[in-house]
Amino acid sequence: MQLLSIVLLLLSTVPGIAQAQAIETMTFNGEPPDAKSIPILGTAWVLYANGPIDLDAGKRLNQFLTSQRIPANSCIYLNSPGGSLVGGMNLGRIIRQHNLRTDVGSRNSDRPLGHAVAPGQCYSACALAFLGGEFRFLRGDSRYGVHRFAFQKPTPDQVDAAQIVSAAIIEYIRSMDVDPGLFSLAVAAGKDAIVEPTHHQLEELNVVNNGRARPRWSIESLGDSLYVKGEQDTVYGINKFLLVCTSKRELFLYVIFDAQHREDEIMHFTADSLVIDGRRTRIEHARIERKVENGWINAIYALNDQYLSMIRKAREVGLAMQPTSDAAYFAGFDSMPFGQGAAKLPGFLAVCGRN
Repeated sequence: MQLLSIVLLLLSTVPGIAQAQAIETMTFNGEPPDAKSIPILGTAWVLYANGPIDLDAGKRLNQFLTSQRIPANSCIYLNSPGGSLVGGMNLGRIIRQHNLRTDVGSRNSDRPLGHAVAPGQCYSACALAFLGGEFRFLRGDSRYGVHRFAFQKPTPDQVDAAQIVSAAIIEYIRSMDVDPGLFSLAVAAGKDAIVEPTHHQLEELNVVNNGRARPRWSIESLGDSLYVKGEQDTVYGINKFLLVCTSKRELFLYVIFDAQHREDEIMHFTADSLVIDGRRTRIEHARIERKVENGWINAIYALNDQYLSMIRKAREVGLAMQPTSDAAYFAGFDSMPFGQGAAKLPGFLAVCGRN
């Protein structure tokens, strides 16, 4: 309740830029990749959003994206001192609607557009707009900050209004799959202070996810089989990690990942490893099947007691395929958080007769 009684939030600008908003609004520009990089990097554009966020910033971005036919998975670099709260959340929703990735940075005017990024800042309402990216990055030389926002024109009903605005902001933050603790950091800031969370804090709050959304763990069934499924969206496609129990109480590991157009190469890899908390254990001898379906690698392995014991204790799980065991690279994934999956494991194993 104390949180809601504080006169906050994000209806105003960062102190000192209110005058700038009157004569300046956020601008958008960008450039598609050159033809040589498309086979490797795809058709994604590099976009730049610069300046204070006004109420109609989202509308202009939507018009720009639509008129230029900018593809999903393009990256937009934000560089803004803040601005309109509503404008920031609307901008974030447009970013999410078009499946853009977000980062903080500015255009390096000494280099061709799209070829170099300079440090940037993202404060106040920009901090909310940033959350619109499903995949969110933060350059080490850029700055991200939140603060306690205040009403520009105090009114007698300010406390009631603050409660309504607080609820709207928290709902928005949650809708972007970010921990509402970000809101608490903003409230804890002094009246004129900006809090810049550490990179570790931003990762803990899922403000920055470095190209990996939080995994979704569930228990499902298909035919006569029951399985625990972990599914994680990443910049490299969807990864799936399934523990399957059949009606005969046999246990299998079923792994699926995007081949990134390297299906033929990966199918000839000879070294498969179960990855537990970053450590690899060779399991290619346990592989029952490996195939390609719709560009995804599908692999099934028999789960013995040794592998099951390792998974029970895991914080992160994954599966790596390499051309040889000493190769410097691998296909697959190696760090899917397993916390929610581990919580479902005891009941699943009890049903499967593997207490």
